[in-house]
Amino acid sequence: MDKTLREEGFNAIAFERRNEIGGLWAFSDDVNYTSVLKQTVCNISKFVSGFSDFPVPEDYPTFFTGSQVADYFKSYASHFDLYPHVRFGTTVEHITRNAADDSWDIHFTASGESTALSFDKVVLAHGCESVPLWPPMRDRNKFKGTVMHSQSFKR
Repeated sequence: MDKTLREEGFNAIAFERRNEIGGLWAFSDDVNYTSVLKQTVCNISKFVSGFSDFPVPEDYPTFFTGSQVADYFKSYASHFDLYPHVRFGTTVEHITRNAADDSWDIHFTASGESTALSFDKVVLAHGCESVPLWPPMRDRNKFKGTVMHSQSFKR
């Protein structure tokens, strides 16, 4: 997305909560991040998964692993020089409309400091898998074993 917006002339900046490219495809031991497991295999073939301007490497298996998906995304970002336009380790706290000039103020935290930047336009790709949802479970407290959300299951 950042690449396409930049090609259209926008000074696009991506805010990434984690410290690497890959989203949920980049395995993380941190229970606060949803990620694939180390043994995850993609269930969509490489023939329909790649970007049109950056094919999946030919040596990848038809159904590639989660780490290969993350590596592919990292290769894409490197190939198109997107890393300088990503603010890693940054959590967007909220977005407000600035009535004075009709811009959008992005309020975020990075390295423990909160700040804001203004933009004409905002695209949200918020990672809907980032917040664990717990359905109601009757008598859950009666179960004597460990109860965890799948987001916390790493091994």
